[in-house]
Amino acid sequence: MKKNKKAIYALIMLVLLIEQVCGPDSNFNRPSINFFDSPRPHFCIGSDSETIQPGSYQFIRSYCLDSNKNVYIADEYNNRIDKFNSNGDYLLTFGGVNHESFHLPGWLETFAINSKGDLISYCNLKSVFLRFLGNGKEFSTIDAPSGLEAMVIKKLKYDGFDTLYILAFKEGNGYCLLRFTGDMTSYSVIHAEKRQVRPSNVDMIPDFTFDSIGNCYITDTVEYRVFVYSPQGILKNTFFKEKKKYRILESDFHYLVRPGTIRKLPGSENILKDLTSSARFFPAIFGINIDRNRIYLWTSNMDSERRYIVDVYDLNFNNLCSTAWYNLMGYNLAHVENGKLFIPNIEPNDYEFKNDVGRFSLFNIPYKLEVFTISSGICADPSHTENCHIE
Repeated sequence: MKKNKKAIYALIMLVLLIEQVCGPDSNFNRPSINFFDSPRPHFCIGSDSETIQPGSYQFIRSYCLDSNKNVYIADEYNNRIDKFNSNGDYLLTFGGVNHESFHLPGWLETFAINSKGDLISYCNLKSVFLRFLGNGKEFSTIDAPSGLEAMVIKKLKYDGFDTLYILAFKEGNGYCLLRFTGDMTSYSVIHAEKRQVRPSNVDMIPDFTFDSIGNCYITDTVEYRVFVYSPQGILKNTFFKEKKKYRILESDFHYLVRPGTIRKLPGSENILKDLTSSARFFPAIFGINIDRNRIYLWTSNMDSERRYIVDVYDLNFNNLCSTAWYNLMGYNLAHVENGKLFIPNIEPNDYEFKNDVGRFSLFNIPYKLEVFTISSGICADPSHTENCHIE
């Protein structure tokens, strides 16, 4: 009997040791394939030099791509958006500190580009749209249609046919996805949560994107679920999987102030107490990208390097493989276009502090946009998946 007790005790200690080294659920947080063939970026846009020249950034959060592979990066400190070509060469600027848009705060937080190269943004404070023509010189504002003034606009995106979609938040009602008419004078509600899952101070928004024929995909704010709507706004499909959800911990409110300095968010204990039911958990999916008949779902699961697991599917939601990279929990910073991953340089520079930074923070202050070539095993033709490790 004593030998059996010793054996059981030794087994328990071994399990605890494995969990300490590998983390909980270590069998479920190992990507099956590398995201990139090379760990080095294909190229970068931006630097951290303290100048007002285009390409010098102190923090990159909002950026966009157009159909001609041009890249647009918001510079919130200088009230402008810089446009670059696909090689990273500077082309022109929208706005500026002396531009009239300076008096419309918040317009740089999210914006979209149509097929003509025109830039559309929104000022929540004034309830107006901002429109820059593609040359960057001609500017106008458009009053928001009735009802929008009661919402907070979180994301704007065009589908491939110049239809504008907006993700909006309304206190008490949660998030809804709106589809606008061409003249932006009216909209219809495509998708609505009809409830507010989390308090506003723990904002983790759903993400949405489009496939090549204009179907719209939007993630759930709690479950591992994706809703698929036709270009006409009709629900076509709902994809769901039972997946473990990860609880929000006090350590998740530890944030990076500057390289080497981590602080705890003041009042985080009270915030945590206010989180009940589903709000106590991170969303199972917080980001979605579609490119070359591949769906990339950014999950709240992490690997041993604290990179987020990305589940890769075909357009029929057949699981092909999983990979991993760094991102911002609750606000997908990644764009996937033409076999390339665009993302700010948020990977950790100081690995000594990597495990001390919470999920609500970044590992690094992003001052440049990195562009990686996605692994050929992920981007292979949909009819040839032998390069992926099929689950």
